[in-house]
Amino acid sequence: MTALQQVANLYVAQGWTITSMTPDQFTATRKAPLGIVFWGGVVVGLFVFVLPGIFFLVVGLAMRKTESIVVTKAQAEAQVGNKQ
Repeated sequence: MTALQQVANLYVAQGWTITSMTPDQFTATRKAPLGIVFWGGVVVGLFVFVLPGIFFLVVGLAMRKTESIVVTKAQAEAQVGNKQ
């Protein structure tokens, strides 16, 4: 298994999805963690008003961004080399 494949497996284990992979690099994406708007909606919905809470929950989910990262073969080899 190449260093690039090893690092890709680490990203998958952390919840990333590999969207493309070549012998020289791979691209991985994941949804960003839930933000303050979402958790504010939970608090408002549970302790204050249900409908505004639901609104904040929906807005919080809609505002989540997708993170992307590109890892090159050289970066993967350096990362695997640091672990050994």
